[in-house]
Amino acid sequence: MRIFFSALALVCATAFMSQTASAQFVQNIYVVHGINGEDLGLDRDLKVDIAVDGVCAVPGVVFGDVLGPVELPDPGPYDVEISLSDGNCTGALAVTGQFDLSIGETATVVAHLDANSAPRITKFANNVSPVGKNHSRVTAFHFASAPKVYLRVKNNKTGKSVSDSLRNGQQTFPAEVRKGSYNIKIFPKGSRKAVFKTNAHLDGGTAYFAYAVGSTTNGVTVLFQAIEP
Repeated sequence: MRIFFSALALVCATAFMSQTASAQFVQNIYVVHGINGEDLGLDRDLKVDIAVDGVCAVPGVVFGDVLGPVELPDPGPYDVEISLSDGNCTGALAVTGQFDLSIGETATVVAHLDANSAPRITKFANNVSPVGKNHSRVTAFHFASAPKVYLRVKNNKTGKSVSDSLRNGQQTFPAEVRKGSYNIKIFPKGSRKAVFKTNAHLDGGTAYFAYAVGSTTNGVTVLFQAIEP
């Protein structure tokens, strides 16, 4: 009998700790719409509705939108359906996917094209650990329908640069750089002609996530997301 009550106490304590953890930690997700409709023979904006676990969560999202954070109540698996927008998530289904959230996780879900121009949904965890006030953290992702690319991020004042090569679906290791103005360029493998270039100011104490989306056919662009840890 004593063993029974000891086991019951252990089960109750475990359940209480689980409920407490769920109450203390909130799961946050961001959503990035990175599919240029022209790559699918549709309007460039490609307005879509996003349903999570059968609930129409975010209707009327257009290409280039970076939304969030959205709080999800529980850790665990979630089903995502993206459909052509009718405002009610009942339009033609474009792509589906599933992702898991850990307790207290901050994550981003990206709708994008793979290397063969097929729609995909990819989820990744955001590194939101503290960043020094004089530094920025930069993580880049290759989500464009394009071959291997070369990415260069160059400080306009010092000339120092960070570079990496990526295949579709890959990301760079997070790099911490001095805050300031940077020139960003993307080159296809083996080419010196940039398919994308821009200047961006990076603030201190901020984590930046850069998503290369689109295609070499209709243009590669980069969507930026900034999170202050």
